[in-house]
This record gives sequence, structure tokens and C-alpha cells, in this order.
Amino acid sequence: MSSFSDTTIIVVLTEVLHSCYTGPMELKVSQNLQRSIQRHLDRGDFSTPEEVMQAALAQLDDYDETIEDIQASFGDEQAGRVRSLNDVDASLREKYGFNRPL
Repeated sequence: MSSFSDTTIIVVLTEVLHSCYTGPMELKVSQNLQRSIQRHLDRGDFSTPEEVMQAALAQLDDYDETIEDIQASFGDEQAGRVRSLNDVDASLREKYGFNRPL
């Protein structure tokens, strides 16, 4: 079982950080976060606390990207760059020769 200090965890995030910081980063984490990290280590999901943090930050990056995509789609809608489902349905039915609507 991997373990780490109750008050401090050393995390190397060079692959994940969006800054020019390239050295190890010392982070103080709460007891709840430590328990969560340890739970993933105990289950065998990850080998090190760094792997847990990298996976968590990758999920956060994915979330941020999804939010950006959603915001962009709202901009498309406001600019009138959208088609209704009925228009798309009719266009596809005409293109592929389907006569009955859904």
C-alpha cells in the first residue's frame, strides 16, 4: 500500500500545468482529499498520488473543454448558425429517399 504524509503531498504536474513552472510542486491538501487519494491507491486504480492527481486534472481539463464547446454552440445559435431538427430531418430524408417523417 502506498502512503504519503498526512499534511503534504509532492505532486509533479509538468504534463498538466498550463504555465512555465517545471519543477516539483509541494501542495498542502486537506484530510478529505488525502483520504480520497488513498482510497484510489488502496483499490489499485493508481500506483502513486501523482497518478491520481494527473487523472483528476485530466478530467477537469476535459470538463473545461466541454464548457467551452457548449458556450461556442450558444454563440452559433445566437448568430443564427443553426438548423432545426425538422429541417435536418427533412433534408436527410430527401437526400436518402425516405418519405415518412419520424
